[in-house]
Amino acid sequence: QVYLPPGTYLLNSGISWTYSNVHLVGAGQGATKIQANFSTGNVISVGSSGTNPGSCSIRRMSFRSNVARSSGAGILFTQTYNCSIEDVTFDNDSPSYYYIDIQIDGYANNFINVLRRVNCRGNNAYAAIVIGANGSIVQDIWLTDSVIGGHTYGVICYNVSGFYVTNVDAIQCNVGFLTYPASGQQVRQIFANNFLCDGSTTNGMQIYTNGGNCTILEFSNCEANFNGTTTSH
Repeated sequence: QVYLPPGTYLLNSGISWTYSNVHLVGAGQGATKIQANFSTGNVISVGSSGTNPGSCSIRRMSFRSNVARSSGAGILFTQTYNCSIEDVTFDNDSPSYYYIDIQIDGYANNFINVLRRVNCRGNNAYAAIVIGANGSIVQDIWLTDSVIGGHTYGVICYNVSGFYVTNVDAIQCNVGFLTYPASGQQVRQIFANNFLCDGSTTNGMQIYTNGGNCTILEFSNCEANFNGTTTSH
């Protein structure tokens, strides 16, 4: 466990590791602040296409940026298993914002990752959570008790099997929830309960393909209100 006491930690480059059983723990959201001072690349990366770290976590801290970031994620998980992000806030204050807050990529054996109590405040950020943009399919992701607001896209699913969403609000995004599998990709077994997509500029929930497949999607007790007027679905 690497403990970060209360304070602001200014990063001029990213932090990464590929080992298992590493836990980066702060003193709480708003107490421990990770502040990026570079515009491209990932801020914290766990794993890589050639490794398979497990049982890692990032917990109890806030993320900010000094500059408008044009690529990369605040937190990137690549080919991880049994890893988690918990009690984390992204304060994206315009014009300084993250491009992607959290991204989870495949490359085989990426499964059972948990995102719990994540607060992503948008203000022009491209996406709060991106799943399966690169590599092989990501399996079994849990997103619970979280709030997303003001992003171009709240959650984007490219290539995932088993995505479980419970008690999540995606508010005032361009699109709250989007599926977009390309050819050879698939979005399957999406189970959402108490998922609110409200006040979107265009669509609250957009089930869409880019040449791939979407199968077995179940939404229970979900709501999409006060969204835009476009007719795509």
